[in-house]
Amino acid sequence: MAENKDKYNLYTEKIKEKPWNKHKTLFRIMKLAGASAFAGLIAGLVFLVVLWAGAADKEPQDDLRHEVTFAMEEYPGTDTNQNVEDTETKADENLTKAAEEDSSMTMEDNLYDYVANKIADISPSMTTVTAINQNEDPLFAMVQDKVDFPGIIIADNEVEYLILTAYDIGDVDYIEVTFADGTKTPASLVMTDRTLSVAVIAVDHEDLPDATESAIKIVQLGNSYMLKQGELVIAMGNLYGITSAVDFGTAVSTKEAAYESDSKHGLIYTNMNGTKDNAGFLFNDEGMLIGYVSSNYSSDSIVAYGISDIKIRLQNMTNRKPIGYLGVVGHELSEAVVSGNNVPMGVYVTSVEYASPAYFAGILNGDVITDISGRTITNVYNIERAMCEFEPGTEVQVTVNRKGKDGYVPIVFTITLGGQ
Repeated sequence: MAENKDKYNLYTEKIKEKPWNKHKTLFRIMKLAGASAFAGLIAGLVFLVVLWAGAADKEPQDDLRHEVTFAMEEYPGTDTNQNVEDTETKADENLTKAAEEDSSMTMEDNLYDYVANKIADISPSMTTVTAINQNEDPLFAMVQDKVDFPGIIIADNEVEYLILTAYDIGDVDYIEVTFADGTKTPASLVMTDRTLSVAVIAVDHEDLPDATESAIKIVQLGNSYMLKQGELVIAMGNLYGITSAVDFGTAVSTKEAAYESDSKHGLIYTNMNGTKDNAGFLFNDEGMLIGYVSSNYSSDSIVAYGISDIKIRLQNMTNRKPIGYLGVVGHELSEAVVSGNNVPMGVYVTSVEYASPAYFAGILNGDVITDISGRTITNVYNIERAMCEFEPGTEVQVTVNRKGKDGYVPIVFTITLGGQ
């Protein structure tokens, strides 16, 4: 029996594709593109408003910052003991007075008490600077690597406290500072100095509670040229693998110096044990900062850069002023050498750093630098002062005297200074 095909017609539906309308499709595409463009415009405007608001917050801060100035000592020349008065130290006077007041105490007892009191006076200037790096770890959502460095408050520009610390802090994700009362606060990098391996960071006043601010003490920078062999010195920082450690001893040598790029920095050698990992600060018997403990030179004993030779660089750093780079290492000439060998007074170039501005300009070992853009050069400190005055990118005229068959002949080089 033949099946009736029409009996299923009630349940059959024929689906027809809607005819393509290119005008409506184009309209939809334009509508979607317009909405996207509008959303992008709004996002851009929001970003600009946020950026403008952030800039508005920072510009007044920049205007309110006072320039930091440190008292600079006169460079004593090639004789590090020149112009140094032979006077008794404050520590000797205080210890003698204490011994007279209490004859039952020995001089050694007085010394320990004296040092302990000075450390207590210095402590409000000390901080712990923590470098934090965020490392992705497959086993943990986020793992933080933390390293602590000693820091010391060297200035206040009315907006921020400026803290001297280690160079390594310059390449981290986050910086945190812990003050003497235990308060922790974020900090920002101001500037690093590759030559000294130091950095300056800043903590905003507004990030600190009033109680912490009132307890903060700005360390007083001393005169390291006045330090004599055998005088009492105090070290504070990360010593012997211990964070926030202290020690004291004597200055065994104050006559050594580090001849570095465009600079000469006096070194203070002590009788305190040292390692390459030591980092911190050196103080005299009055509690004044006289040195930065250098990992570049510390090995068997603690060695520090004398503060008087590096103040000019620290002043530039605290004021966010970059330091120019010429790239010469030199020694000053004594009057005896100048007069006896018919050599012009200036700085004798012992080496030129590879690929430095001086290298590309053509300055050679044996040249004598006598002038930089009108500034007379008689010692290495003059060169460093010039580099702190001229920022990277500045074009300077460097006059050198080069020895020829008929004696020294002046040559003027036009050099664009580099940066660190």
